[in-house]
Amino acid sequence: MNAVLDFGITQLNDENDSLTVLSQQATTDPLTKLSNYLAFKKEFETQYQAYHNTEKSLSMIALDVDHFKRVNDEHGHLTGNNILEGIAKILLSETQKLSDATVYRVGGEEFNILLPNVDLKQAAKFSHHLQDRIRYTMFPINGLKLQITVSMGVAKLRNSDSASNLFYERADRLLYNSKGEGRNRVSVEKIKSKHKRN
Repeated sequence: MNAVLDFGITQLNDENDSLTVLSQQATTDPLTKLSNYLAFKKEFETQYQAYHNTEKSLSMIALDVDHFKRVNDEHGHLTGNNILEGIAKILLSETQKLSDATVYRVGGEEFNILLPNVDLKQAAKFSHHLQDRIRYTMFPINGLKLQITVSMGVAKLRNSDSASNLFYERADRLLYNSKGEGRNRVSVEKIKSKHKRN
């Protein structure tokens, strides 16, 4: 009887371990080892519910690697992958210095960063720091050193954001402003009042 019970417990533990591994695989980008879009969507909605209509700040950075298609076309996809891995390491290293900040690879060359308890001014400063860290990192590729730049959009959750997608779309629009204005830029949302979110 004990042997059967032990076997059953072992089987359950193995199944739980397998489910944990599958869950991690489903929410982890295999190339960069960052959390992926699926994980971002879930956490973004959780953060929206936690911070909406409160006095706390929640900021977001939408980031895109500039001219990434050109890198792939001129140097190959393996080089492109190496650059994405290098950028992911920089983003992870820098976000780990902030309490509760998380970085996600949400698309080919697109990354999002959630910044709980970080106001717009701090988020803008952090974005410029990331921009410099990446711009001044020379990526060694096949005996060459490539300089890579990024474009970013920085937004802050407003109490008037009646749905989480309004906040997301604002950050995304700001990112595309940066790309449209020549890339290698940080576009920061303009807030009407310094004292309260509206």
